[in-house]
Amino acid sequence: MPTRLIQILRHGNTTTYRLRETSQNAIEHYAALSYSWGGDQTFKTTAKTISQYKGKIVAGKLPQSLQDALIVTERLGLKYIWIDSLCIIQDDDSDKSNEIGQMGRVYGCAAVTIAASRARTAWDGFLSERSALGSNLPDLNTEPLGLRGWTFQERVLSNRVLDFSSLRTHSLALHNAYGSFGINPDVISKLVTGQFTPPAMLQSWMRIAEGFSARALSFTADKHPAIAGMAESFGRCLRHQEYFAGLWESAMPPCLLWANADINYENLQPRPPRDQVCAPTWSWAAIGGRIKYDRLYTDAYDDVHFEVQVQDCQVSLVDDKSPYGAVKSGKLRQDIPQAEICCMSQ
Repeated sequence: MPTRLIQILRHGNTTTYRLRETSQNAIEHYAALSYSWGGDQTFKTTAKTISQYKGKIVAGKLPQSLQDALIVTERLGLKYIWIDSLCIIQDDDSDKSNEIGQMGRVYGCAAVTIAASRARTAWDGFLSERSALGSNLPDLNTEPLGLRGWTFQERVLSNRVLDFSSLRTHSLALHNAYGSFGINPDVISKLVTGQFTPPAMLQSWMRIAEGFSARALSFTADKHPAIAGMAESFGRCLRHQEYFAGLWESAMPPCLLWANADINYENLQPRPPRDQVCAPTWSWAAIGGRIKYDRLYTDAYDDVHFEVQVQDCQVSLVDDKSPYGAVKSGKLRQDIPQAEICCMSQ
């Protein structure tokens, strides 16, 4: 159950909203909002505003997408909704770390996830009238929400999604709520519920990492937190498997064989500064762009013999309570056999 929810209160013909703590209370079904921030939010819960929001949230001052989400939630007959900017104390690092670590459960337990797919920012809204299509049909594969890193796990882990896209509004159940990265939607749902063998899940994780890395994040340091919910779902199925900065120990060394998918050898660029990445150099999260794996090794690594052996791998977490979240540093030790190389000159 989320730590906080927005409560919708009806008083005759009037509706009011407030932030409610849930720890000591039994809460009914709730909705969750998946949307693009589009930059820092003016209206958000902070140590200074939390007392005010517990008393009352003035809906008319909120970004339009949040206002629209409140309307949809009420129309669905629900009394609660989870919105990250309001239900997480944004200037409290401890609270942010704890709540981000719970996001997989937040979306997984929601009665419905409201996806503001057509809105590029929180201020755009998603209930406005759509323009006449004519002959220019929108590309549903490039909806604003579908390009963002944070929204990937929100969609995948939700049991039901009410999707407000550029073309239509439609409801998606778990088995077909998401399909991408060359993975069938049915496979995605079975992966997060542990219906595959560990080797098959580990192979799929590398493909998921490829697709996730292509999505946009405002801060590259958000890579681990933005996929932590998905990693937690895998972790519950891959029992006793250690997770290190986006990689699974039992999938090493194949999962170390990632490469920069956008590398330009004629115009090589340095990696982002260390304080902007917060990932060890051997993690795919250490670069800002897309990564790729060689299918020769990742799709059939059980049939490939690796001479290189990982002897030790460790990471230092930002918050020990979030084993799938942000990391401060890491180290990797490998045993690499020596080989003689004979060089002949003419």
